[in-house]
Amino acid sequence: MSETVHALLNEPRPDALFVSGDFPLDENVLASFPAGSKVLSANRFGTSAWTITARIHTELPDGARMRYFLKCATEDRGRLMMEGEFNAMSELHKTMPDFVPKPICWGQYRVGNPDTYYFLEEFVDMSDHVPEPNQLCSKLAKLHRESVSPTGKFGLQVTTCNGRTPQEVSWESSWTVFFSKLLRHVADVDFEVNGMWEELDILEKRTFAQVIPRLIGILESDGRSVKPCLIHADLWEGNTGTSYETGNIYIFDSGAFYAHHEMEIGDWRCTYNKIHNKIYTRTYLRYYGPSEPKEEWDDRNRKAVRQTDPLIYGTIILVLMAHQSTPAPVSPPRLISPSAAIETKPIATTTQANTESQSDPAPTPYTTFTPGEKRALTLLLGLATITSPLTATIYFPLLPLLRDHFHTSAQAINLTLTVYVIFQALSPAIFGPLSDSVGRRPVYILTLSLYIGGNLGLAINKRSYGVLIALRAVQSLGASAAFAVSYGVVADTCVPSERGSMLGPVSMALNLGACIGPVVGGAVAYTSGSYEWVFWALVIVGALLLLGVGALLPETARNVVGNGEGRKRQKSWEQSWYEICKAWLQRSKLLKSPGDNEKHSESEHLSDQTFLQRFRIRNPLACLRIIFHLDTFLVLWMHGSFYTVDYSLVAAVPDIFKTIYHFNELQIGLSYLPRGVGIISGGYCVGKFMDYNYKITAKKIGWTIDKVSGDDLTKFPIERARSRGTYLLLLISTATLLGYGWAVSRHVHVSVPLILQFVQGFWGTCFYTTYNTLLVDVYPESPSTAAAAASITRCAMAAAGLAILQPLLDAAGRGWYFTLLGLWSGGFGAVVVLLLRRKGMQWRNERTAE
Repeated sequence: MSETVHALLNEPRPDALFVSGDFPLDENVLASFPAGSKVLSANRFGTSAWTITARIHTELPDGARMRYFLKCATEDRGRLMMEGEFNAMSELHKTMPDFVPKPICWGQYRVGNPDTYYFLEEFVDMSDHVPEPNQLCSKLAKLHRESVSPTGKFGLQVTTCNGRTPQEVSWESSWTVFFSKLLRHVADVDFEVNGMWEELDILEKRTFAQVIPRLIGILESDGRSVKPCLIHADLWEGNTGTSYETGNIYIFDSGAFYAHHEMEIGDWRCTYNKIHNKIYTRTYLRYYGPSEPKEEWDDRNRKAVRQTDPLIYGTIILVLMAHQSTPAPVSPPRLISPSAAIETKPIATTTQANTESQSDPAPTPYTTFTPGEKRALTLLLGLATITSPLTATIYFPLLPLLRDHFHTSAQAINLTLTVYVIFQALSPAIFGPLSDSVGRRPVYILTLSLYIGGNLGLAINKRSYGVLIALRAVQSLGASAAFAVSYGVVADTCVPSERGSMLGPVSMALNLGACIGPVVGGAVAYTSGSYEWVFWALVIVGALLLLGVGALLPETARNVVGNGEGRKRQKSWEQSWYEICKAWLQRSKLLKSPGDNEKHSESEHLSDQTFLQRFRIRNPLACLRIIFHLDTFLVLWMHGSFYTVDYSLVAAVPDIFKTIYHFNELQIGLSYLPRGVGIISGGYCVGKFMDYNYKITAKKIGWTIDKVSGDDLTKFPIERARSRGTYLLLLISTATLLGYGWAVSRHVHVSVPLILQFVQGFWGTCFYTTYNTLLVDVYPESPSTAAAAASITRCAMAAAGLAILQPLLDAAGRGWYFTLLGLWSGGFGAVVVLLLRRKGMQWRNERTAE
């Protein structure tokens, strides 16, 4: 049929109707458009082994433009394919209209010889990159959950095809009977094409007599039942696309029928399917879990298993692929292989195949980054994220100088702080989700470039207060995204049980800026009486960091390089400069060895699309949806409330030490050092605490930690693990704030508030590092988006805290102000931790099941 159908284009008939373009149309196709439509063009579009396809541009009677996608096939098999796909897509569209292009009709060309059939649907301009896991799996689970079989049975009202192979999908009340019939039809097709293969015949008989009744029949025994769910039935990455216009994921080329929902993802464990990455299966199971008995889920869905239990929902693949030596010539292997792929005799390697099948495949590692690479990443991330705390704290001692230089009021200069905080919240919301789609590396380079440009402008600007405001916004945009992107890198490369070991040192290095920022700012203000050298210093810092990121930072985003294997096939401009040099040296060695042939990696990767196809700036406020879920609201409260406490104390320090202890600008800057040392110490310790708490929690519930592929957090109480020990920290933090407030109000020796600032820096870092990590844990598919939500929340709460800081200090005094702050954070914190530990996992699973 392939040769026949392509003859429609290669040898066009004289009675074919040509419009603008290179694709001939038929009168019946034209009659399928709305009355009065004008066809503007019809052109070949896309490739297919079994059909010819076209994109048609039309103009409706009201002047609106409409695009359609046309698919044609010939002879009786073509009729089955077109009728089946139209009915399959119509059934999918009825349940999920935003998940499939709208089907229009199917029919037959008026002109015969050969008989030609067509399927017409709306055209959606889509990218061909691997779909984003969370969106695909949530929509797929919704399709399975909300679809209703019109007969209450398994099957479909018409025959559908997988590729060009018809499927036996007539209605059956029992899933066991339906699955057996579906599989037996495949076995019969194989026998007709390839003849008898004794070993395979034995396998098939054992499957039907023993394994299907045991593994599939049990789903409908002991009071259990299987819901008939509408499945796509051929869901690999080539049958998915992401709309350039809306960002929505669509599925197409369906051979749909009503089946057990687990069958949909049986194909995902095949290595030729790029959706076989474990994140897709795990994400789907978060939205729609396996049927009972759940402990047999893996047996029902495993791709390659022992001879003693060979049945899975991918058995259809196993039966047909057992006879093929080469894949189909055009399209990738599918659930039921095209006949061109089947029509080969078995290769006599039975002994080898049997030997290999006796061992389970090795688990896919969560990451291919080595411990040495992760240590280098830890150092690089810590230094790269120094921009945010350094820029925020170095500015405080400059406020009097800026007020005098620009001849404006203290309130006007304080507005530059407000602008910085606003864009400090917006920057992660913009660049965090962007890094989840285009990758961490380009976002780091972009934001560091913005940072350098903003500081350069601030150093040069001598007169304009308006320019000062605008450049503070640019500076904040460039500096503040690093926090969210860094947490994304950690989630990309570390399993949950080991994230603390990476986040602790990152937090230490990150908060080095908070330690040295006020000192540098105060020293410059005191010695030079000028502010511009601070911004020149930040330009140098930004340039050095940009050089380090460009030279050494590899891409880690799982949407781009998967578990790291995809790095091998990235384009040169997407790689670090070190990787480019290393690859060049390797190629040079190969060229010097004429007897060696260059081998191309066949490893999985998730980044076939171009950078522009991946580049999509989403609504920066979309991440706020995370706030409105019970479990994530509590996590964000813990993170944001203690960031507010920390920021309020930092903002109060200059006035306290100037009015009470009569410090000059340099001494005020130095007074931040104890807090900075506490932050660095806390960053080091909190990483070890988190990993230790994870191990203790796992041991208590009898959980075996998977350090290779990572634990399934849908079944692990990560909220209890992360919040372990928080009650003690809450007690210490409340006591610290109360002691600090009354110590400074009674003018005690300066060493007391300095020591308490050290303690506050320590526990403050423990709080917001722990709970930001928990937020990433419960949003594993979009970690930078989750970190962006945390950034917006904490900045909004900190801004509110700063707004009421001075009025409360004036009204209540320092003693009562810090008392109220301690009781507010400690009291609400205890309630939040109690709810998280008791209800957090339940609320999280309910959220992911929605």
